[in-house]
Amino acid sequence: MTKDQQQQFLTALAMTGIVSDAAKAAGINRSTAYRYRAQHKSFAEDWDHAKDDATDRLAGVAIQRAVNGIEEVRYFKGEPIGTVRRYSDQLLMFLLRAYRPHVFGLKSPRADQKDHDDHRDTRQSLIAKMATLDREDDR
Repeated sequence: MTKDQQQQFLTALAMTGIVSDAAKAAGINRSTAYRYRAQHKSFAEDWDHAKDDATDRLAGVAIQRAVNGIEEVRYFKGEPIGTVRRYSDQLLMFLLRAYRPHVFGLKSPRADQKDHDDHRDTRQSLIAKMATLDREDDR
């Protein structure tokens, strides 16, 4: 890959996060990009940074959609009659879980305690069964 192709690829990758689109923008095959990545550590690092940039961009869009919503056109008999703003509670919850898993994670502290209690009960049951087997072997 030429320096120009590398730059075109990395710029497109940072914008879209899609390797196929970045390769197309650079005028190369996906396999060429992956092969070059495997052979050149600095390019691999630049690739990772470009993917991080794309992910940051996606997170920004997701936050805007969750907080500000999106306008949807409403139609009546095929004619637009107005708009309604739609918010995504699911997207908002996903973002909260990603940014504050200790507060908005799927498991509550009580669930963690229940898991701990279940493991302890299972362990005690296994120990009791093993003791019974040992006694049977001793007979």
